[in-house]
Amino acid sequence: MSRNPVVKVVKPPEQEEQLACASCARLTSHKILTAVTEEGETYGGDIQYWEQYWTVQCLGCKTLSFCNRIRTSEDVGYDEEGNLVPEPTTKLYPSRLVGRKKPEWDTELPFQIYRVYDEVHAALCNNISVLGGIGIRAIVETVCKHQGLTTGNLQNKIDGLAAAGVITQAGADILHNLRIMGNTAAHEVKAHTAEELGTAMDVIENLLMNVYILPERARKLPKSKPTTAAPTKKQNAPTTHGAKKPSTPKPTITKS
Repeated sequence: MSRNPVVKVVKPPEQEEQLACASCARLTSHKILTAVTEEGETYGGDIQYWEQYWTVQCLGCKTLSFCNRIRTSEDVGYDEEGNLVPEPTTKLYPSRLVGRKKPEWDTELPFQIYRVYDEVHAALCNNISVLGGIGIRAIVETVCKHQGLTTGNLQNKIDGLAAAGVITQAGADILHNLRIMGNTAAHEVKAHTAEELGTAMDVIENLLMNVYILPERARKLPKSKPTTAAPTKKQNAPTTHGAKKPSTPKPTITKS
């Protein structure tokens, strides 16, 4: 990209950076631990660039990660007063999105399910929208095959999940929407919005939780033993057979 780039190890900036944290699943303050800068220009000399490489640590959970921030002489915008302001591009490694934390149970999934889910999650975190949409459809297809539905198109397979009682009919209708999203991404190269893909991924995670995680965990719960009611003893009513009747006292007559 550059001819004779200047690379320097510099003192880390003291200011904290607000970055997405993969563990906290939100924006948090990060401390810059190490810093390297690079600057130069393209071979034609018409574009200059400034690049920073940081090792950063979340001040909340203490997770370490890597941040790359780059700005070129072309990356400028305008503030509210109409002044030119730089607009750098920030990349984080491992890649992540705010609020898109992987569930803690993902490694409990069957391997073939986990593998495609992991790749789709990575695509969304890297803003690879078209492949992310295709991948969401691929997860649905993989679940169907894992449940033994291997014939027919995906529409028939989803209906087969509902017929087998794996999901409800309402759940099948939602999966058909994801199927259509994947079709448009694959055949029309449509990049769905981050909000649409995030909602679709929420549906996928709910599907995986209900089909694979909850049933497996439920098997580990203690099973209740059937209880039978104890037989009750019949109480016989008291009988007066052969018993003497109590004597009635005779009235006492007094003479006046």
